[in-house]
Amino acid sequence: MDELLSLLKEKYRQMDNLMAFTKEMEKVISTNDLGALGAVLKMRRETMDRLDALNADISNAIEAMSPDSGGRARQLLGQSDEDAQPENTLETNIYDTNRITLQLLQRVITLDEAINKKIHRRA
Repeated sequence: MDELLSLLKEKYRQMDNLMAFTKEMEKVISTNDLGALGAVLKMRRETMDRLDALNADISNAIEAMSPDSGGRARQLLGQSDEDAQPENTLETNIYDTNRITLQLLQRVITLDEAINKKIHRRA
């Protein structure tokens, strides 16, 4: 479970980077600087690739756990039909880190949608 928490913390850091690049993308689009936009899009893509790799690492870490621990990890991450109530500090940290990462993802999606609407209005 310690490895899972470490991976989730890294996922949060990368998601935070993705949010920063998305905000930067929004600024650059308004300036019509295609060179800067290309650079920001490249960094954003690299961050998304790191997030994809982290998601695979998280899945692999869960699969490597005992059936009980893996099942518990899935509950804490909301990947199970059963509700999860953290039972100790480590579980609380896993649950909370996953929750705030998902909230940040939702903010990235919302900003992406707003940027797409701006682009389509311009076109």
